[in-house]
Amino acid sequence: MDIRYTGEIDSVVLQRMSAMNRHQLRELWIKPVPEVKYLNAENVGRYRLIMRFFYENHSKLKYWLKPEDVFSGISAWNLIDDYTLEQCQRDLDVLTEWRNLTSSHDGGRANSIEEYLRKRYRYQMTPYAIEIERMLESLENVQGYGGSLEPTLLERIVGYVRSIVERTGLFAPGKPHNYGVICKLRFAYFTRMPLII
Repeated sequence: MDIRYTGEIDSVVLQRMSAMNRHQLRELWIKPVPEVKYLNAENVGRYRLIMRFFYENHSKLKYWLKPEDVFSGISAWNLIDDYTLEQCQRDLDVLTEWRNLTSSHDGGRANSIEEYLRKRYRYQMTPYAIEIERMLESLENVQGYGGSLEPTLLERIVGYVRSIVERTGLFAPGKPHNYGVICKLRFAYFTRMPLII
């Protein structure tokens, strides 16, 4: 039997492969994405803080974090009351289960075999989690569409008033300062805001 190479065979094979790839991609559209569970879970506040802490550290090229580092970083933000290291460890385990984080045994600085064998882990963001946090960061900067991450008009006004109040004692009367620039910027923003009736 004489089998000759023809360009037609290649094009038929490529078409079938391309159709298979398109079908496989479409199947991905209907699969659940466990990596985004933390955005609507019961403890969403804690999970989002942990993931943002990882994302900020990832941006600083610090990829692997220990639970103690995560706990102290989250606690330093003072956004959660009564948060414990044990809760943090459970949250890290849940985020690992949802494939937002990967864990690796941390046997560094062990002084004995028992210490080395203890279940101590360090954690790193997965590529999906990095992209999810990057998307959230960009959504936080979108204004004017009324999305759930956009601060309300009232929250923005309160923030501006607080910044003005915080700066009132900084300037001596009768001396030139840049406070007028701040006021001009605020005025420009308020004149661009849509009229809400």
